[in-house]
Amino acid sequence: MFHDPDAFAEDEPIGGRSPAFRAAALEQAQKTLTAKAQKALPLVPCPKCGAIAPAALQRAYLRAALPLLAVVPVVLPTLTMLFGVITPATRITSALIALSVTTLLSLAITVWGQRKLVGDARRSVQFRP
Repeated sequence: MFHDPDAFAEDEPIGGRSPAFRAAALEQAQKTLTAKAQKALPLVPCPKCGAIAPAALQRAYLRAALPLLAVVPVVLPTLTMLFGVITPATRITSALIALSVTTLLSLAITVWGQRKLVGDARRSVQFRP
């Protein structure tokens, strides 16, 4: 059984009085739920052996790292300029400090995002005996 963790955060699809609109809203909700279930099921450990597919964990890692494509190009130059102004270091030193801080920040965001995806998947799926 799959339970959507975002179901209470989203607006309910209201079809109105028209049966056609209600059917379309129900079909859209089922497609969305099916897509979320297909992403969550590979991240759930096997009920017998507790194993998770390594490929699924890698895909979760990549999905968690995707926001970094927007964050790193902004954070790295900003930190480089900030460390260049704040510290009495050379340009290379301030760039290396900014690079190390950005790397640690990226690693933390990615690990946190992957753990969140895996945790949400585990809470969403329940196996019935």
